[in-house]
Amino acid sequence: MPTTTPTSSPPSPLTRLWAVARAAGFIKEGTERGKFLIGGQRIDVDTYGRLRTDPFPDTAPLEVRQWR
Repeated sequence: MPTTTPTSSPPSPLTRLWAVARAAGFIKEGTERGKFLIGGQRIDVDTYGRLRTDPFPDTAPLEVRQWR
């Protein structure tokens, strides 16, 4: 069964998206097997979540600049 979990190189856009989510403190909660039917294939979906009470991520905060 196909899965959306990245396994190949170079990194796909989804791999980068997952890296951003993990860096922001999102935690993988599970995998929903065969959730979507796309082009006749069932696709697995990884579910990530973050609660207000979860520990703060270890990454440094980004600088916020005024956009003109």
